Amino acid sequence: MSFLSQLVDRKTALVHTKTKVTTIDGKVFTEDRTGDDVLIEKIASRNSGFVVDNQPDLVVADVLPGLLMGAQDVAGDPELLRRHGITHVLNVGHDEIIRTAADDLPIVNHHLPLLDLPETDLITVLPSCFALIDAVREVGGTIYVHCNAGVSRSAAVTIGYLIHDQNLTYTEAYARLKSLRPSIRPNEGFVKQLKLYEKRLAL
Repeated sequence: MSFLSQLVDRKTALVHTKTKVTTIDGKVFTEDRTGDDVLIEKIASRNSGFVVDNQPDLVVADVLPGLLMGAQDVAGDPELLRRHGITHVLNVGHDEIIRTAADDLPIVNHHLPLLDLPETDLITVLPSCFALIDAVREVGGTIYVHCNAGVSRSAAVTIGYLIHDQNLTYTEAYARLKSLRPSIRPNEGFVKQLKLYEKRLAL
């Protein structure tokens, strides 16, 4: 048998494999391989290259009398709003939340947008947030502070309020909120600004 014939026979005997490949940006392909021959075909795309958690986050952190915080999902759940006696909602997320089911509730909505970026100037927004929270609590109301995920922006505002109202250090305020809502994680820029805010109050 000639060398060429041996190569042809060997190639014919190679195992045919078909593999599904997903790229980091969510594109899905099939890789059809037989020996050195590869056929790549796009078969689908996902909305994102990561796993999306579609479950609503309905955990409410009871921070102080009259002050609650968490994710945006709670702000659209009328049963939770009623159960917690929420009279005001402060949204510090960038996008204004459009509510439907909760629109018939006598709730006052406030929107002070913040970008969840380290360079966002948190300090200049805190006084307005604190004044609103103080005003609601002073009349016996309950305010719910949220952003999108209830992880960074609303956590930073709430930690700042604990420093302001309870005379806590950043470390103490963070630990208290973390015990109530373990998922919080203010971005590094917010952390630096809150520590600076703590030092300013101590002067």
